Amino acid sequence: MTSDAPLSYRLHIVAPTVLDVVRNAGGYLFDRSMAGWKVTVALREPADPTPLVILGAETASRPADFVQTLAVCADLYDQLRDVDAAEVLLWGRAADTGDTGRVQYRLSSAARVFKEAALRAAGVVDADAATVETFRSRARTLTA
Repeated sequence: MTSDAPLSYRLHIVAPTVLDVVRNAGGYLFDRSMAGWKVTVALREPADPTPLVILGAETASRPADFVQTLAVCADLYDQLRDVDAAEVLLWGRAADTGDTGRVQYRLSSAARVFKEAALRAAGVVDADAATVETFRSRARTLTA
C-alpha cells in the first residue's frame, strides 16, 4: 500500500513503454511499492496502465519535487538530468552517466509472481521473471 504523505519515500521511473518498465524494473518497483514507497511511472508512449497497477505504481508525467530514487531507461537519461534524486538507477544500453556501478537487485518471491502477472497483462505469453534485475547506479549530488 502506498502513501501520499509528503515524507514518504518516492521512486519515479521513466521509460519508453510499459513493457520496458515491467521487464527491466518490475520487481524492484513492486518491492518498493509494498514497502510503502510512492511509485510513479512516466512513459514516452501512452499505454494501458494495467501492468503498472498490478505492480503498485501510478502513472505520472512528472516526478515529485524530490525523489529518493529515479529509475530510468538509459536512452532517456539525458532528458532528466535536472531531476533532484539521491540515486539514479539505469537500465539499457551503456550511457555516459558519469560514475556508475553495477547493482543487482534480488526480487522477493512476491515480486516475481506479480512481475509475471504484469508481463502477461502487457502481452508477454511466456512470462518468466528472473530472480535478479540489473541496473547501473549513480549517486547524485543534490542541489540546495
